[in-house]
Amino acid sequence: MDNFDVILTSWVHLLHILLRLARSQREMEVVYRLVDEILTINPISQHGDTLLHLAVASSSMLKSNSFLDGGVEGLDADRLTGQDECVLRPPLFPSESVARIILRCGYDVHARNDMQDTPLHIASRCENFSSSVANLLLQHGAHLDIPDLRDICPKDVLCAHGCCKINIMPYVSLK
Repeated sequence: MDNFDVILTSWVHLLHILLRLARSQREMEVVYRLVDEILTINPISQHGDTLLHLAVASSSMLKSNSFLDGGVEGLDADRLTGQDECVLRPPLFPSESVARIILRCGYDVHARNDMQDTPLHIASRCENFSSSVANLLLQHGAHLDIPDLRDICPKDVLCAHGCCKINIMPYVSLK
């Protein structure tokens, strides 16, 4: 991962933290304005991933989550005690809340990366799959039938793995 990609991933993590800590409507509006401003720049990773692609991918984890440790109120601070025990936390990504605010700012749900993957392609993969994230993308108009460079559509990926618990029929066009 190059430095710019680390910064983009860090920004998605920061957005996750800001959303978790925002306590009032005013604070949420500040977060919204920050996201809106960043999205007007449209930063993309070295592989063409947008912030929405990063928000729906489990691979958007930083190698160190040390800035999440230390008892920041409102964050996943439940930890095991002991020398060599793992930190038990649910994964931060894919993040429905981060994807939701990016979409609320009007970001293109059909944005494509270098492999011509849409965010729904990324979210449909078993390692990234979250029914709430996939449903959010579909509710915002994501298409199930857009092929990537390998001619694979999100509906093919969703139907191929057993972890899919969403009804895709409302989103299938007969055209």
